[in-house]
Amino acid sequence: MKILIAGLGSIGQRHAKNLLKLGYKDIIFFSKRKDLNKTNIFKKIKIFNKLNLALKQKPNIALICNPTELHFKTAMRCAKEKCNLFIEKPIGYKKKEILSLKKIIKKKRIINMIGYMMRFHPAINKIKYFHLIRNNFNY
Repeated sequence: MKILIAGLGSIGQRHAKNLLKLGYKDIIFFSKRKDLNKTNIFKKIKIFNKLNLALKQKPNIALICNPTELHFKTAMRCAKEKCNLFIEKPIGYKKKEILSLKKIIKKKRIINMIGYMMRFHPAINKIKYFHLIRNNFNY
């Protein structure tokens, strides 16, 4: 499985380190940063500075970790290439754009998920639980 990591800030680097520790070797990087070759993890890894060049490597999944304002545009390009998507929050700001991405995801049958660190936090789960109870019993 080929994995594309788009964006190599702190979150993208964390995903890369975790994937490498799990034994994934076929990782493709896309970043416009110029200071990455100095770090140990990126010394021997090819980093593409253009998304279209990274997508020519035919990744199966794309982790969208670049700056927030680029999430939608990057996800849309990857979805058009039929990459399954893991997008750090937020997807975007405009409902129309998000709906257009949703349409492509559905049409191409792409697996997708939004990363959000609080998704499984016990306090958030408790709030969801009480919200469901309240709505189901019409309090």
